[in-house]
Amino acid sequence: MITTFVKPGRTPRVLGVFSFRYDAHLVPALLANINLLTDGWVAYDDSAGEGLFSNEVRRRTALLQAARDAGARWALAIDPDERFEASLAAEIGRLTEPDNCSHAYTFAVREMYSPHHYRVDGMWGHKRQARLLSLANGVTTPAGELHLSWASSIPDAQLRDTHFNLYHLKMITPD
Repeated sequence: MITTFVKPGRTPRVLGVFSFRYDAHLVPALLANINLLTDGWVAYDDSAGEGLFSNEVRRRTALLQAARDAGARWALAIDPDERFEASLAAEIGRLTEPDNCSHAYTFAVREMYSPHHYRVDGMWGHKRQARLLSLANGVTTPAGELHLSWASSIPDAQLRDTHFNLYHLKMITPD
């Protein structure tokens, strides 16, 4: 089931998009993290899904299309166990200024091992993911079911690196 929320009195320029199943308890903190970054959000509740996994590509395509249908020009894709760097709030307006483009902005992915530690050596220092996506040219459904880039749903996506971090909390210690 898809739910769309747009902040009252706002025209959605950027909507957060995410899905959840086993990690619904992390959604309130996710919403707090993207509050200053977005004009609202689109959520796909997959908790009633059958089987161990559902088709990730279909979920992502549905989320991006719902954001576009709600009038958003941009989607900020995030998982419940991820957080964007707080300083992105000061720059997101500049990043999303172009209305007619195929930009897909990438973020350095930081796998958190404790509240204050992540690795940057070897492959850990090079991981990037496109998560701020222009919806100006529509949304496509790529072939496949799992582990495709969010940008693969954006026609002719032009990857642009940012200097911001995306923190992945999955590996963090419970304390």
